[in-house]
Amino acid sequence: MNPRIPGERLLQAIQDNNYPFWFPKSARNLALDYFAYGTDFLPLAAGQTANNQISINSDSAFQVLAVVAVETSDDDLTFLGQNPVLVQISEGGSARNFFNQPLHFNNVFGTAELPMVWPLPKLLLPNSTVQVQLQNLEPTDRNVRIAFHGFKIFNFVK
Repeated sequence: MNPRIPGERLLQAIQDNNYPFWFPKSARNLALDYFAYGTDFLPLAAGQTANNQISINSDSAFQVLAVVAVETSDDDLTFLGQNPVLVQISEGGSARNFFNQPLHFNNVFGTAELPMVWPLPKLLLPNSTVQVQLQNLEPTDRNVRIAFHGFKIFNFVK
């Protein structure tokens, strides 16, 4: 078992009927399915702040396990190694920020090779929204693609 993969540990725990403390009690024995929600900033303009909204499907809750991002030049031909971007994430309905202030991009997102696994997975309810705000601190346009990895919980009732 790879300890870097929280989903693998979760599946083992479910098979052993030993759910982690953070797993919603009302979700036990419900159907789970891997899923990723994404949002793209194409482009994130030089020196600008942009907002994107992700709508969580009505058929299921979504448990976020990890987040990743990819930054490329605005023509998608060059991967960018520097990340001069600030990020704030909030839940749309409550407008509750995930951070006390916008954080540097590298403090929030991992890469495909090394995802940023959240120490405490975040449950997003059906029909909720997530707002992602990025601020490009550099005088260069860039494309930013973000993915929230986790699983859907079908027939979830809070």
